[in-house]
Amino acid sequence: MKPQLYRRNAFWLVLSLILVAVSGVGASLVQTDAGSVEIKDLRWETPTGKAMSALLYIPESATADNPAPGVVASHGWFNNREMQDLNYVELARRGFVVMSIDMYGHGDSDWLVPGEEAVAGTGMYDAVKLMHDLPYVDAEEIGVTGHSNGARAANFSVLEDNEADEPLIAAVLLVDNDPI
Repeated sequence: MKPQLYRRNAFWLVLSLILVAVSGVGASLVQTDAGSVEIKDLRWETPTGKAMSALLYIPESATADNPAPGVVASHGWFNNREMQDLNYVELARRGFVVMSIDMYGHGDSDWLVPGEEAVAGTGMYDAVKLMHDLPYVDAEEIGVTGHSNGARAANFSVLEDNEADEPLIAAVLLVDNDPI
């Protein structure tokens, strides 16, 4: 009786592993639009000395010879860079280079100690500066967007950009937040 039980359990285990593998491959194909969108895991030190984390979605059409518009996107409170990845994949499929950040204090980005917010902000504008320097991004067409607290970060980034010698942000889309 036990050998039959082991064979039945082994069958279900193998079937489950096959389904997991097929699902993983399928999810990868969806996320990368069957390989036409490259996804890079970024970690860098910002000018404020803090480490930031982001996912960068690069469509194959974006090259140094054919730079694409860029979008820096941010999540809501208590979330991370993967919060709305389906939206970011879709934007990349449509030809945008998308940088989805972990704001300071979220995901894999550094935490800020009280009082550092005035100097470091949310990190979104630091990401805009990085995106501006990417050779496959049209530096004249960079937008910012975010949901809830991410929209708040976009608001703060626009304010910071308005004070800059060379403004970098060309557009803003706020989701679930009011403009300031």
